[in-house]
Amino acid sequence: MPKILKVLLLSFSLFTIHYSLFTAPATAQQEFTTRFNSTYTVSAAGITTVIHQIEITNKLAGVYASEYALTIGSTRVKNVSASSATGAIETSVATGDNSTHIKLVFSQPTVGKNQTLRFTVSYANLDIATKSGRVLEVNIPRISNVGQIDDYDIVVTVPDSFDTPTIISPPAASLTNINQQQVLRYTKNQLTQRGISILFGDHQAYDFTLRYTLQNPGVTKTTVALAIPPDTAYQKMFYDQFNPPPQNVTVDPDGNWLAHYPLKAGATKQISVSGQAILYLEPLSFTPPADPQRYLATEKFWPVSDPSVVNLAGKLKTPENIYNYIVDNLTYNYSRIDASTTRLGAKAALDDPQNAICTEFTDLFVTLARAAGIPARSQDGFAFTANSQLRPLSLRLDVLHAWPEYYDQKQQQWIPVDPTWGNTTGGLDYFSRWDLNHFTFAIHGSDSITPYPAGAYKLASTQGKDVNVAFSLTSPQEQKSLDVSFTKSSIPIPILPQEIKVTIKNTGNTSLTNAQVEAVAPGYNIIDGSQTDLSVLPPQATANVNIKLENQSVLPANNLLKVIIEGQEYQYEISPSRFSYSQILYSLSAIALGGIFAFAAYTSGSILVQKLLRRNSLHRQSPKPPQ
Repeated sequence: MPKILKVLLLSFSLFTIHYSLFTAPATAQQEFTTRFNSTYTVSAAGITTVIHQIEITNKLAGVYASEYALTIGSTRVKNVSASSATGAIETSVATGDNSTHIKLVFSQPTVGKNQTLRFTVSYANLDIATKSGRVLEVNIPRISNVGQIDDYDIVVTVPDSFDTPTIISPPAASLTNINQQQVLRYTKNQLTQRGISILFGDHQAYDFTLRYTLQNPGVTKTTVALAIPPDTAYQKMFYDQFNPPPQNVTVDPDGNWLAHYPLKAGATKQISVSGQAILYLEPLSFTPPADPQRYLATEKFWPVSDPSVVNLAGKLKTPENIYNYIVDNLTYNYSRIDASTTRLGAKAALDDPQNAICTEFTDLFVTLARAAGIPARSQDGFAFTANSQLRPLSLRLDVLHAWPEYYDQKQQQWIPVDPTWGNTTGGLDYFSRWDLNHFTFAIHGSDSITPYPAGAYKLASTQGKDVNVAFSLTSPQEQKSLDVSFTKSSIPIPILPQEIKVTIKNTGNTSLTNAQVEAVAPGYNIIDGSQTDLSVLPPQATANVNIKLENQSVLPANNLLKVIIEGQEYQYEISPSRFSYSQILYSLSAIALGGIFAFAAYTSGSILVQKLLRRNSLHRQSPKPPQ
């Protein structure tokens, strides 16, 4: 009597594959040989048809499979069918919270040693490929328990209308073009570490409108600095409108852009900003932190000195090990995604790893990295997801997502990673490659809480969404514009150096970066301010440059101060005093003549006085007449 194995369960936990039998997995390896050939065909619309060709060979005469099941970590699975050489196979489909379960029942089980059961399972999956804006992204997560599978191949086909992929991770065993299809082939040996990520496109454009509601409950006037999305190594900002415009925009040590707004006592003010952002795959700049030690410090939610943190960080040591530990050990708690969610911090994530959302994944990475001596910080912002179950977002106060980044000393670059999505997507690679879905609103390095990002300025009375982001099919155009004005710091005195303040306001739609301000004034010595660098001047930002100069001669040939910024020349007429130079000469001549006359008068008067004194002295010395 042969042994009937009631259920042979092949589980794609978010497309990952692993065995789970009524008997132990080791028994499955002893009793069956398995081979899988999976084809993922992506259409021009971004819909993926998946076909699994599966072979199960009995190693023993008394064991065979009568049922088979797949668990696919997606709720967007359609058109499920299964068949074998004998015809259609009975299937049942059930949907769970974050998965689709497919069960197959074999009416004619294959019995006997070395006998092979061959069958095909096919379906359409809307989560494999995502066509967003100008970008197509294909993600096939890693195979779990790959050691229990004897052979495994994957073929991915994509229309060549999407051009050549900009990212193929890991590299395919082969890439060919067949019948206007790009065909990528992978073998089992390539799929043991991380899943497959293929990206078509090198940048993505977003339109955005952000709203901030400011309130001053105090009794005195104050100024509020709110964070607007900044330029980063991977994103470039273009601002169309500030309503109302800010007093100024400054840049903090972490690179945040802070728009300053005055607020009267007891006042409430609503601010909106709009524009476009372009996200890039490759970094636009390499800017090392001025003080890396700042990113090793303990902050609220980042208990770097906690003994359990120090002990674990000492074992993990590297960013990749820290990332893998968090992905493998934390569990995303979907029930916490609501408006009342409380941030728990890194220690809580270690103590209760089953209760994490993106903030705990991020806080734990930053904390462990800092404890291991690796500078790290976090980012808050918008993240595009086509399926919030696979790539979940925290909706707390409209702050959509959080992710960490660490500083790579060798590359001299901040490297963003996303252990949250690495976990929830079943092992997609969010460590060694980045994507075009993460839009930074605020950076937290010196402080784990502030500045607050867009979405965190909602009052109880605020209605509607504060964060509106959508794909843009048009690319923004850079518009450079500066408003330059000159101010004398004091009434100049001709014989003393004078100072002129140059106020530079960026009225364009993009930042001015590493611009040189050059001052030229023929006929004058520029003591200070002849060459000034503006590292970053965001839109609506103002910078002041103080220029100190002195006359080379009494009558300079040119009274113009020229300031050159980004090749554009701005002029200012220098007025060294309230008088013209001819008036100054006449005045000096008059003073000189007056001095001469005064000296002459003083001299002649002195002689006259001396004569009178001498005469009086002679009168006193004459003898009296006799009486």
